[in-house]
Amino acid sequence: MQYRSFILTLVLFVVASSSCKKAANNDPLPQISFNQTIYLSNPSSYNLQFVGGWILNPGGLKGLVVYRKNYNQQYDDFVSYERACPQHYPDECGQLIVVDDIYLECSCDAGHQYLLLDGQPLDGSQYALRTYNTQYDGANLIQVSN
Repeated sequence: MQYRSFILTLVLFVVASSSCKKAANNDPLPQISFNQTIYLSNPSSYNLQFVGGWILNPGGLKGLVVYRKNYNQQYDDFVSYERACPQHYPDECGQLIVVDDIYLECSCDAGHQYLLLDGQPLDGSQYALRTYNTQYDGANLIQVSN
């Protein structure tokens, strides 16, 4: 009897876990290689001194958004996103803009919005934002690459 109860609980857990899915990471954007270095001591990086701060930087297809999500002085303090809107990247207007320091919005279609914290869509889009490898040395140097 206990064995059946365990199996039933396990099956319910698997079903519940599979129904909570995030946006797919298989975005339609073409791959591009780049390597960017950002110095926190540079005045243009001032906003990255604080949690929730962000800057726009060249690199990637249509530029980068670098966001500070933690203040642990560790490798995972920063995240970098591609500014090309996954749904409209080939279009001239297909660049994401930061709105209210909370989310990114596609210039072509205000309905395509993504959380700045984790790059997940707010509109049910099938694509999350492309994130790039972001390494922080814990002091002054952020390396962004693909």
